[in-house]
Amino acid sequence: MSKQQMQYGLWPSPITPESMAAALKLEDVAWDTGGKTLLWLERRGGRGTLVASTEASAPRELTDAHDVRARVGYGGGSIGAGDGWAIYCEANGQIFRQSLDYGEPLPITPAFGHGASPALSSNGRWVLYVHHHQGRDALALASIGGERWPQQIRRSADFFMQPAWHPNGHQITWIEWDHPQMPWDGTRLQLATLEFAPAGCTIAELHQIAGDAQTAIFQPTFSPDGRYLAFVSDDSGWNNLCLFDLDQEERRPLTRLET
Repeated sequence: MSKQQMQYGLWPSPITPESMAAALKLEDVAWDTGGKTLLWLERRGGRGTLVASTEASAPRELTDAHDVRARVGYGGGSIGAGDGWAIYCEANGQIFRQSLDYGEPLPITPAFGHGASPALSSNGRWVLYVHHHQGRDALALASIGGERWPQQIRRSADFFMQPAWHPNGHQITWIEWDHPQMPWDGTRLQLATLEFAPAGCTIAELHQIAGDAQTAIFQPTFSPDGRYLAFVSDDSGWNNLCLFDLDQEERRPLTRLET
């Protein structure tokens, strides 16, 4: 077959807009308590579907009726898990819970703004998440049953992302930063102690663990025993894993990569 010369950009291609839109993309991943059920988010043709799998069963869809998608800028992921529940953000802004065994999805929050990075407390009672409404971010708390109106517990920063619970259920951590910074420019890692009362929840103690306007911090995670807080820091100019000892209040690097 002879070659045919054509003007740039006009030759036929097997890659079409339709094939690109229908491509499968894998995003968030989360483990249920105990580590026996793995959840992940599949983006199919632009629509998000939550999938679960265990050692004894094939992968199965949990959210065929919903488009799983967080729409909070840099707020974080769309799913969380724990205590036998999948927690996910729907494209309309609500957060839902879905049993990993059976049943219908149940709303945790009203269709008011948008949520991201839902994290379930160790006692299974509370969902901590990033809430965005009318151009403003906040850190919010909702009950797992959805019987109470969600409460914003911190608003004194422009942006929030990646909240996480301490195993004791009374401490939380998160990343925050202010305009005009972007999260890769500089962020702050905060550690807070919560005080629960019938009237609501408040932050009783607050400590900045790491970060500043020139240091970006990402992905804070508590160790299973609650003694350590791990996070990624670029204070050396490169992203390295760090560990903060909550008992000794000491920080040490776990990696020293320069790549």
